Amino acid sequence: LEKEFGEKLLTAIGNVSKQTSLAILSNFDASYKEKEDKHYILLTTDKLSEGFNLSRAGAVINYDIPWNPVRVIQRVGRINRIGAKVYSELYIVNFFPTQKGADITRSREIAQTKMFMIHNILGEDAKIFDPGEEPKPAELYHRINQYKEEDESFITKLRKEYAELTKKYPYLQESLKDLPPRLKVSNGDKRKSS
Repeated sequence: LEKEFGEKLLTAIGNVSKQTSLAILSNFDASYKEKEDKHYILLTTDKLSEGFNLSRAGAVINYDIPWNPVRVIQRVGRINRIGAKVYSELYIVNFFPTQKGADITRSREIAQTKMFMIHNILGEDAKIFDPGEEPKPAELYHRINQYKEEDESFITKLRKEYAELTKKYPYLQESLKDLPPRLKVSNGDKRKSS
């Protein structure tokens, strides 16, 4: 890549120096004030999958697909920054092993199965592995917002009852402040055995 692209390539592998960090920020972070246009390609490892905003990049090329698809989502999240979008479309290119390699590692099969589970539980706003993917809104959001009376927890019932009591008897809350913390209660039945 250096032979083909020269200084347009920035490499960030291993311990990222302060100089490299500044080059990443100035060339790939849309919210960084002191922008440069020296580098157009960033070659890195998962070292940069968290903590860097790369919103001036319009594509992610994955040469490996880890078994945990969340790592791929984190990589894409570096360029897909809410509030700092530079491009109307972002491109994700994934390289998968040959059929022989896939038979041995099963990385694509495992990653796609896990991605399917993530899509179904949390939803997703981008196609990560395959152009045929159908991103859906978060199912978890819908589940959380479906209120069912029978699903109400003991603590929720207790809090509701407490709120009703304090509304009905406003002085009750003030008198409870005088009680010591971690108060223990018993039923008061003190039967003596003979």
